[in-house]
Amino acid sequence: RDKESGVYANIQKKYGLTKPENIFRVDDYDRNPGPLGLWLQEFLSVRETASPTAAHLLLRLLEEKGLLLRCYTQNIDGLELAAGLPRDRIVSAHGDMSRPSCARCCGQYPLTDFEHQIKSTGIPPCCQKVGCGGPVRPDIVFFSEPPRIPHDYQKDFDACDLLIIMGTSLNVHPFASLVTVYHLFVLGY
Repeated sequence: RDKESGVYANIQKKYGLTKPENIFRVDDYDRNPGPLGLWLQEFLSVRETASPTAAHLLLRLLEEKGLLLRCYTQNIDGLELAAGLPRDRIVSAHGDMSRPSCARCCGQYPLTDFEHQIKSTGIPPCCQKVGCGGPVRPDIVFFSEPPRIPHDYQKDFDACDLLIIMGTSLNVHPFASLVTVYHLFVLGY
């Protein structure tokens, strides 16, 4: 979110949009999926070469030792899965790229077909359902949509002995407010 080199700054420079965050709004995507399609093309290209970091591998180690209750993430890149975490241990608050669907009728679309179309053209495919034709979107949370935090997340927080927060500035919600429900004792931040 850096004003010079962050996601929005790059989108604004590259596509000349005055409000680059609008590519992540459902109604804008439905009307004009092109800018997000081009961003997704770049995202998928980068994701292909991305590897889990030491932080992802630490989570896997904790899981292997039976010490990880849950991994809450805002990332949509799927690196937690790539690191070997089981899907049932991951809460993807902002969704992920694994289940594309139509922005209008919500019909499912094959992931491999979606990614192939985006990678080769930068243009999202259209829904194949008769009478629909809406743009297919990734399974990410757009602005104005609620994050995907389970209603019983407090049970996880109550059950854990240690809450590790890493890789975030805690400026983006819902995570910026979620941590306030845990009794924090912060060392040397």
